[in-house]
Amino acid sequence: MVLSDTSGRAIGWRSGSAGAMPRPYLTEHANAPSKVDADNASLLFRINSVPRYCIMETPSASSVPGPIALSSWLAANADNLKPPINNRCLYSGKDFILMAVGGPNTRNDYHINETEEWFYQIKGEMLLKIVKNGSFRDIVIREGETFLVPANTAHSPRRYKDTIGLVMECTRPAQMIDRIRWYCENEEAHKGTPTIIREEAFYCKDIEEQLKQVVNDWMENEDKRKCGSCGQIAPPH
Repeated sequence: MVLSDTSGRAIGWRSGSAGAMPRPYLTEHANAPSKVDADNASLLFRINSVPRYCIMETPSASSVPGPIALSSWLAANADNLKPPINNRCLYSGKDFILMAVGGPNTRNDYHINETEEWFYQIKGEMLLKIVKNGSFRDIVIREGETFLVPANTAHSPRRYKDTIGLVMECTRPAQMIDRIRWYCENEEAHKGTPTIIREEAFYCKDIEEQLKQVVNDWMENEDKRKCGSCGQIAPPH
């Protein structure tokens, strides 16, 4: 799949071997730093930093809104892209939702949905932790790069201070189920094999409120953070 912006610059994927996870596609800023600045990461877990569904009226065929000047929109919504809100909806349509998401946030949960999820970094870089083919992977999405998370892929976005990205998700039909999952961090005990401590499945109506309940229960109950295989207690966040 290849997209292009209004200037004709390609936004797509580098080719790779069959079945391989594509690398983020660099669209500009080729000299962006390659190392994630972990010092910028917040030590606090931000419930509200998790992108949530936008409540906006879908425009009718006779009332189509005009283009958005993205730089002006980001400037006007700068406060919403910082803690404790961290995200703001640009578009909410019948099939897709587009959000701008800022940092910092720190998470140790993984999200799994049955549809693809698209990431694009406008400012700074982020770390997207995923689980694929039975192993953990860290994917750095640098400024100007885009990445498509395949459907049913466990992923955990880690965002840093003063960064901004776009996230596009599909709306959820009634039969689609979202899952929140935690893995044991004691990789040595499990020989690098991702080992699930806990998973919650739900139909996503209000991800902010639903996730808040699940995460609060995780953080407040140490017994629910204990790995059934090695016995290690996972940190609350």
